[in-house]
Amino acid sequence: MKYFKPILIFFLSLIGLYYGLFYLIFTIKVQNKLLIQHFDNRIPLKKSILSKAIAEWPINEKFDYIFLGSSHCYRGLDPGEFSKAGLNTYNLGGSSQTPANALPLLNKYIHQTKNVILEVYPVVFGIEPTEAYYDLLTASNDFYLLWQSAYKIESFKAFNLLALKPLINNELTQDTLKKCFYHRGFTTVTDSAINRKVEYKDITLNKKWLNKHFEYLNQIKELCDKENVNLILVYAPIPKKLHLVNETDYYTQLYTFLNQNPDVTFFNYGRNHNLHDGFHFYDDDHLNASGVKLFNHFFIKDLKHTLKLPD
Repeated sequence: MKYFKPILIFFLSLIGLYYGLFYLIFTIKVQNKLLIQHFDNRIPLKKSILSKAIAEWPINEKFDYIFLGSSHCYRGLDPGEFSKAGLNTYNLGGSSQTPANALPLLNKYIHQTKNVILEVYPVVFGIEPTEAYYDLLTASNDFYLLWQSAYKIESFKAFNLLALKPLINNELTQDTLKKCFYHRGFTTVTDSAINRKVEYKDITLNKKWLNKHFEYLNQIKELCDKENVNLILVYAPIPKKLHLVNETDYYTQLYTFLNQNPDVTFFNYGRNHNLHDGFHFYDDDHLNASGVKLFNHFFIKDLKHTLKLPD
């Protein structure tokens, strides 16, 4: 026992030094940027759309559908349009939100819905879940949720940032939300890509994460089954000029999943649409406001027809 006190003092001193050092890094500015941003400019210091969605989540409300997925979700599925069709919905999509990121969120909020619509843009099945974790880190103060999410990142850095959450909170700004139309987790822009130069780069999906995210998709299905919630998948429209190099790998795994789970409905609008790359998108893969309205119109119509919902 005689060594306990010195060891305790040593570890407390280390913790104090750790936070003291990072406090300086988070407060000292060099060339109008915080020192931490010179080490890693991806460190999240701005509140995201997901921040507002979680902050305004109605804890006593029951939803017909909640939406999860990437920016194609929170910029593509408008609860306002679903409301016109008599459906009460909420959007919990986030930046580059993968199935690994969606699972902890769904686990927290699934009890307030009858159905889950998961947006399944192939690109987010082929990337690391880091960006979406950063997004959630600025959005939620639920440490259990953040711990679950950090575990899925498979990186020590995720836990390090979780430990620095109080310092991150102190630096958060509202800049991301200033120029956006916003409603129940959804945001959009009105301009189009027609008058700007848009580069459609070839995108290759990371096979390691492709496999992992389909494992997480299976866990999402298991959670939905456990809670008696229907799972619906949707591939939102993308420009037909956008080329995904190994998209067939994605489809192979997706249709294997669908064959194993015949009760899951999949709506594939990826390139199965009549939208115009210039008039209905504002960049190389996101819909603008007019594109969203058209997409939501035919998606809701197809949804009601397929699931035999009343008009």
